[in-house]
Amino acid sequence: MLTQRQVTLVTICALTIVTLSMGVRQSFGLLTRPVSLDLDIGRQAFSMAIAIQTLITGFGNPIAGALADRFGTRNVALAGGVFYILGLTLGSFSQEPLHLQLTFGVLMGIALSGVSMGVVFGAVARVVAPEKRTAAFGIVTAGGSIGQFLMIPT
Repeated sequence: MLTQRQVTLVTICALTIVTLSMGVRQSFGLLTRPVSLDLDIGRQAFSMAIAIQTLITGFGNPIAGALADRFGTRNVALAGGVFYILGLTLGSFSQEPLHLQLTFGVLMGIALSGVSMGVVFGAVARVVAPEKRTAAFGIVTAGGSIGQFLMIPT
């Protein structure tokens, strides 16, 4: 049985993961015009990369959840974090639409699957008492909104 401190730590870690991952992801809409102008590629190319990202995230979520059950949430979230950093870093060097689609689209889509709510909810559900899960899920879900609020000015 886990202590209350350990349960709180898992919930805070899940909240942090969702805050960072969704905060950056939900800020992309505001970056469409600046990125398009900076790279001189048109907003359609950037929008297509984000559409690819969304599709890959959707298809990858069940796979990431299954991998988290098999190999552990920590390992899947770490892999997702690595893909996230890779996608953002390589995406910042993109000069062509294909590069954006591979970095912001494919790599970030895989990354978001690894750090998705489905993955972190599994970890939270395993440690939080059934009568407190709804509140814990609400706190973790709020991380996405908090992340957008914090990442936009950043």
